[in-house]
Amino acid sequence: MKRPAQASSYEVRWIRLGPLDAAMARWFKRVPVRTEAREDAYLVEPQLEGLSVKIRGDETLDVKARVERLGEVVLAPSARGHLESWKKCSFPFGPDSDRAIHSAMWKRVRKVRTMAWRRDDRWLTERPPEGSPDPTCAIELTEIAVGDEHWWTLGFESTGPPDGRRGTLDAAAAIMFGESLPDGLVLGPDDSGPYSEWLRR
Repeated sequence: MKRPAQASSYEVRWIRLGPLDAAMARWFKRVPVRTEAREDAYLVEPQLEGLSVKIRGDETLDVKARVERLGEVVLAPSARGHLESWKKCSFPFGPDSDRAIHSAMWKRVRKVRTMAWRRDDRWLTERPPEGSPDPTCAIELTEIAVGDEHWWTLGFESTGPPDGRRGTLDAAAAIMFGESLPDGLVLGPDDSGPYSEWLRR
């Protein structure tokens, strides 16, 4: 039996109600980015504290467990959020399993993700391999829709050796927030948290 892919990360995320506006998209796209669209399904019942279970684009079953709440971080005067440590295992998921996600236990989230990756003081032009040992920070600006509701999210996810994760995240955030957020936008702790907790709210 094939072993699941595993990854550990430091993450901070903000989720805001409303469609993504053009000014925010321009703010993000001043660095090299790639865009993808997919639909994920999140397990919402039963509610599992500190655990996120999702089917990623009908390809893998991802199980993420929160290892530690690392406290509030200030990445810029206009960006304060909750930093958390997570561990993820990914299992293959095929068409034969699709019937399981058509129940009230799951919530489908449509996403258009714009991604950037920062490693060793340079921007990468494509997604690094899953489980890469090098410290890397993925930054995403994603339009999300649940039913008729539209939201957007900005997130930072740093992977690699434990002693390099925080520094890699801070370095990427310093570059991104080196230019002020548009239109006086402020991202605060009340907007910050993982997808799993946002969906429960």
